[in-house]
Amino acid sequence: MMPRIERLLIALMFALFAAGITLIVASAKDGRTDTPAQFTSDCAACHTEAKTTWENGAHGTSEVVTCETCHGSPSTEHPNTPMPINRSPDLCIGCHADSRFGVEDWKASKHNQLGMECATCHDPHGATLRKAEGPGDAQVITDDVSQLCIN
Repeated sequence: MMPRIERLLIALMFALFAAGITLIVASAKDGRTDTPAQFTSDCAACHTEAKTTWENGAHGTSEVVTCETCHGSPSTEHPNTPMPINRSPDLCIGCHADSRFGVEDWKASKHNQLGMECATCHDPHGATLRKAEGPGDAQVITDDVSQLCIN
C-alpha cells in the first residue's frame, strides 16, 4: 500500500493536469485567446475615428478581428493607393455563421437576392447598424432603420 504522502502527491498532480487541460480548452473556445487583437498602429496614425469605433465595438472586443481581417496586409503603395476591402458577405459569414446571427434568414432575404453587402447596413468597424441622415436636414443623424432603408 502507498504511503499517504504519495497518494496526496498523485492526486495533486492529477488535479493540476486537469486544471491545465481545462484552461487550454477554455482559452481555445471559438478560436479566441487571452490576448486581444490590436488595431495596427500604422492604421491608427491616420484612421483615429475608425480605431475608436473599432475599440468600443463588438469587433474590437472579439479578440480576433483586426484591420487585416477585412483589409488584408498593407501594400507598399499605401497610403498613395487605397487599401483593398473585402466586402464579400462570405467574409462576414466566416465568423457569423452561428444561428444567433440569423445567417439563414439573411441568405433567404431580399437583401441577399439583390446582392447587398453586409456593410451596406452594418458599420464593420463598430459592428452596429449604420446611421442615416434624418429627413429634411443633412445634419440630423437618426437611428431609425427605415431611414437607412430609404437611402
